[in-house]
Amino acid sequence: MPGFSSVGTFKIFIGNLADKTTNGDIKPLFEKYGKVVECDVVKNYGFV
Repeated sequence: MPGFSSVGTFKIFIGNLADKTTNGDIKPLFEKYGKVVECDVVKNYGFV
């Protein structure tokens, strides 16, 4: 969006993950959109 600027960090909830999903599976998907500071996958959900 023209003129849009955002500074800060955000934590995004990701639900309905497969049992064998790891941080290594999720992190590269979100790095396409910016720097990933933290990625935590817990049973069937996670936060990036």
